[in-house]
Amino acid sequence: PARIVWAAIDHDAELPCDITTPSSQDGVKLVLWFKDSTGIPLYSLDSRSGVPISGAQHSTIANDLGQRLFFSVGATPKEARLQIRNIKTSDGGVYRCRVDYFNSPTRNYRVNLTLAVPPEEPRIFDAQGKEISTVAGPFREGHELFLSCQVSGGRPPPRVTWWRDGVEISSTSHPSAVEGTSAMVNQLFISTVTRDFFGSKLQCRAAGSKLVPAVAKEVAIQVHLKPLRVKIISPNELLTAGRPVPIRCEAWGSFPAAKIVWLLDGEPLRSGDITVHTDSNDSNLTSSILTLRVTAENDGAELTCRASNPWFSGGSIEDKRIISVAYEPVVSVHLSNEDPSRVITRAEGENVTLKCRADARPPVTSFSWYKNNMRMSGENGETLYLTQLERESAGSYACAASNTEGETRSSSLTLKIQCK
Repeated sequence: PARIVWAAIDHDAELPCDITTPSSQDGVKLVLWFKDSTGIPLYSLDSRSGVPISGAQHSTIANDLGQRLFFSVGATPKEARLQIRNIKTSDGGVYRCRVDYFNSPTRNYRVNLTLAVPPEEPRIFDAQGKEISTVAGPFREGHELFLSCQVSGGRPPPRVTWWRDGVEISSTSHPSAVEGTSAMVNQLFISTVTRDFFGSKLQCRAAGSKLVPAVAKEVAIQVHLKPLRVKIISPNELLTAGRPVPIRCEAWGSFPAAKIVWLLDGEPLRSGDITVHTDSNDSNLTSSILTLRVTAENDGAELTCRASNPWFSGGSIEDKRIISVAYEPVVSVHLSNEDPSRVITRAEGENVTLKCRADARPPVTSFSWYKNNMRMSGENGETLYLTQLERESAGSYACAASNTEGETRSSSLTLKIQCK
């Protein structure tokens, strides 16, 4: 059988021919090289005159191939070889080296000069069979990734591998028939895509022979990521009823931008917000600014910022805080015994105690009392004591309470006096 020697276009090749003599008393008379079925020698080394083989006459065929041939006898007879410079496509074929000895039978050696051919550029396909040109995906964090690399042509058949960041990650390729032609295929399957795939690239590489450079195709990997963290970053300060205030919430890690929803005591807020998304390998920051207008009733309510990625079901995360609302006093006046009557009747000489009830944040700092819409001098406590009622004691009574947010006056309570 012929010995196979690989060679590449525009490179050099050496075809071995062992010219060792069968016995020490014998010598090489003639070395002839033939190609394929041609009967005319391409190259000859003639030592029939008896000169040592190292001094034998070299002859070559008068064509382009002949000008690129030289037979080197080597340091030892086993190392003798035909050198071919600047290999061309037409040089491929089966060469035969014929060695004639003075006394021993002729020996023939066959060498198959096979030209290494680079494979075609790899083609990459997704799980649906769609060819990928530059960007593969999107794939989801925590889910699987599948890509198939197909390489046609090439001699010898190439080894197809997958690489990521200079590291081989999949090396098992197999032959397959693709569109009626033979191809080598490597199917990459990653059961769980991790966050570090974000922004990375995958390369399919096909290498047949070391004589020709490998060919490769690289695609960027698009990965959708879950939000990692969410936080309401505005200070949890005392809010003022009726005054709009911006509150910022930031979510990190989501790609594409996280969807941010605000809730107050579990009810979605419809106030407009501004979302800014910054793409970076470090944070993928999504920021939402809520303009919140609260009322006194919202004091102690739970404000929630919820972040989610629509590509993932049930993967929302949230941050909560209890809000405190500053508001003017909510004031009412009652009898000290909590009688809800708004009109009371008392006889002359009796006593009446009125109570000013005020709900306020921050706490009430001062009270005042009014009779018939006129401020009562010297009355600045939350309780008004009316003793030894007289006819002039009749009228409408109201109280007012103040804090840093303002002053509020209650509705009136009417006092009637029965004369004796």
